[in-house]
Amino acid sequence: MNVNAVKPWERRAIFFILAAATALRVYKLDSPLWFDEMATVINYVRAPFAQVIADYSSFNNHLFYSIQAKLSVLAFGESPWSLRFPALLFGVGSIWLVWRIARRYCDPKVALLSAALLAVSYHHIWFTQNARGYTELMFWSLAALAAFEANRQSGDWRRWLLFALCLACAMYTHLTAAFFVAALGLTWIATLAARRFPRLLPSALAAPAGAAQWTPLFGFALGGAITILLCLPAISQMATLIGAVDDTVDIDVMAEYRNPLWSVAEGFRTIIGGSALMAVAAPVATVVMIVGGVSLWKRAPAFVLVAILQIPVTLIALSIVSMRVWPRFFFNEFAFASVFIAEGAFVLASFIAPWMERRGVLKASSGSLFLAGAAAMLAASMTMALRNYTMPKQNFEAPLRMLEAQGAEPVSVGVVGWAYVPYLNFYEKDWKRLYAASDIAALKPTDGHIWVVSAFPARTSRANADIWAVLQRDFEVAGAWPGSLGDGRVMLFRSKDQLSETSVR
Repeated sequence: MNVNAVKPWERRAIFFILAAATALRVYKLDSPLWFDEMATVINYVRAPFAQVIADYSSFNNHLFYSIQAKLSVLAFGESPWSLRFPALLFGVGSIWLVWRIARRYCDPKVALLSAALLAVSYHHIWFTQNARGYTELMFWSLAALAAFEANRQSGDWRRWLLFALCLACAMYTHLTAAFFVAALGLTWIATLAARRFPRLLPSALAAPAGAAQWTPLFGFALGGAITILLCLPAISQMATLIGAVDDTVDIDVMAEYRNPLWSVAEGFRTIIGGSALMAVAAPVATVVMIVGGVSLWKRAPAFVLVAILQIPVTLIALSIVSMRVWPRFFFNEFAFASVFIAEGAFVLASFIAPWMERRGVLKASSGSLFLAGAAAMLAASMTMALRNYTMPKQNFEAPLRMLEAQGAEPVSVGVVGWAYVPYLNFYEKDWKRLYAASDIAALKPTDGHIWVVSAFPARTSRANADIWAVLQRDFEVAGAWPGSLGDGRVMLFRSKDQLSETSVR
């Protein structure tokens, strides 16, 4: 993109969009942490720096982000907002990059709408307020794509240094960046094929003639070398952890999470969110997105190819290693989708406005129709974005308040399943972790009652079926607090009466 060609009104508009995006993400940035964020604090942010860069015993360590979160905590103190501060910066930065990239290919109004759609996106706000590396992954991926498109006609290898650095930063942030790198690599191969098969692929995709067509290879190779150097302290653990994923298939209580169809269904569930408006808007947005992708294919084929190829590459790679197909692994796609939808709206407005005028239905310019459509899309997105503020991701603090109000003694409280991480490790409560139903007998009642806290009920009910059966039979639900995280409900159980001996056998 030629930055000098950007008009003053565009600069004012993108500044307003970024300011609004920042405000939407700063609001309630200090809301309670959820499970994965707490695990990051316990295992990495509070750990020595040497452990942060070398410990890859869990995929929960987003290496580059863990380092940044630790530095943020050292600078500002430990709090939810300081842990999420790097995610906030990269989240807003990724919106700016979407505008820059779209401005290269599209009408200025389309580029601004692309950024605005991402700015009010429920999912983008959710992940920007999440002390994890997903918005950073999006930022570095988009930066690498922008460098790829800006330099791929150049034979100067020095111009690919920034590209290589962006690739390495993406990989160091999150290993699933490898799927984006693979999609980008396949796109580069397609640029070579476009020179040999000009009738099959758009001319805009073709690589330059001569040695210049091979300079991207230097960028990929250097990016890989920098990645290896950055990951060197943890690389052996990375190999071991990835190799061991397949061994967990038979014991995984949530085996459906490895099914791509579950990921698709979960993605639609979170997009629609029980809203009748979104149930209608989502299919319409899909059609508009397809129109936009088709329109961009001739002008920006590399951009479209990367967006499309990421999906099968991710699914195939995860299936090979039998890893869970989390919808968040496709978070990058929201950046591409925003551009496709904005472009699709522009194309449809250009087609529908003259059609309506010829038939006397409505006299309106394509520009005014585009603006009306943009306003409608942004309004629909905002209604969904408001869900970010109605509840925390997981409400682990509510049971603490209720137990304190009830005067429950620590000896009368147990935790089952994954709830031990927030309560025993993060909040450091002196409660008893329950491994089996018989452990309930070790709890000592307060005023005739004992209490059990759980999280992730779908998982806990399978992994701790014996305890769950006792909870269903001899306990009542004293409180249940939903969160915006799927299966993120936190529950507090209270014994109905003194437990019988048979209830703990």
